[in-house]
Amino acid sequence: MNKLHEKYLRTKKSLKVFFSKFMNKGREHLTIMFVPHSEKKILNLQISNFIISAVVLVLLVIVSFSLISLNTHETEIN
Repeated sequence: MNKLHEKYLRTKKSLKVFFSKFMNKGREHLTIMFVPHSEKKILNLQISNFIISAVVLVLLVIVSFSLISLNTHETEIN
């Protein structure tokens, strides 16, 4: 029983470290600057890694469903 408890504590600690690193990496920001050639104001956008990941995931889901739908539609026509 003692070994099982030690394994549980090690797993719990490693998951806590992983989750902490994951959250810190996700909170980092990417700064995008739009600098016009004229004397207009510079536009700064800060996007977190979580937002970038969410947008990429949504786009992948949309493309996947579109490809599946096109394939199914093409099969029904033939």
